[in-house]
Amino acid sequence: KLAADDYSVFVKDAWPEADEDSSKDARDEIRHLAKIKRILGEKRPDLEGTYPTIKAGGRVLIGCSEGGGNAVQDTTRFILGNVLEQSKATEKRALETIAEDPEADDAQTKRIVHVRVHKRIATTPIGQPISKVKSVFELLVIIADVMKCHSAIYNECSILHLDISINNILFRRTLNGVAGLLIDFDHSKDEELDDGMTHDMRTGTLPFMSINNFENNSTKRTVLDDWESLIYILCWIGTYGYNSKTARRTVSSTPLMIRQWVTDNMQ
Repeated sequence: KLAADDYSVFVKDAWPEADEDSSKDARDEIRHLAKIKRILGEKRPDLEGTYPTIKAGGRVLIGCSEGGGNAVQDTTRFILGNVLEQSKATEKRALETIAEDPEADDAQTKRIVHVRVHKRIATTPIGQPISKVKSVFELLVIIADVMKCHSAIYNECSILHLDISINNILFRRTLNGVAGLLIDFDHSKDEELDDGMTHDMRTGTLPFMSINNFENNSTKRTVLDDWESLIYILCWIGTYGYNSKTARRTVSSTPLMIRQWVTDNMQ
């Protein structure tokens, strides 16, 4: 529940892929944010405001029986029904095939339908998109803040973000100028947990995925994958600008090769 003075919060209402058993939810953003708040709040108070501070959050419950019976989790199981069970069977067969032959085509796994769970999270502070920055200097300050925060979260909390993208970098205006804000930890991984997540799980935003992530290979994801994503963000902004005033003027009808980054073609 929110305290009476928590009147200015950002509420995220989302349906991420998640295990129906909350104790096995490897990418639980609520758990990640609670850990970050607890550890960085004590060890790195200087970073307050550069990451979302969780105020409330949890899985959405619904009462689906007549007479207001026991509430149950709101998941896509109620919508998909037998499709999920068929998908689980397909996944099992595909994994057995790959185990026998690692070079086998894994096309079946790409058609698997996963359960999505309805969650709501309330956090502070509220940030603005980087399209609202007023100068390149402000942009650099924001990115420096965000990656400083990112490093602290990894070093102190053992949490990898795994989705560094333009949309996940926000900022706030303060009395001292601007401050970066790193958001969206629903793809993150807590390296202290033996959570069963595979190293080759493809996550993130397509144009800014690391090569290992994009290729969906078996190389373990590390903090370097997130820094690689930052390089692609800088390349993107350097090409297209960070808002309409700095946008690249079209001088040729030939599409730039960087546009292929949004079409699943990184060659």
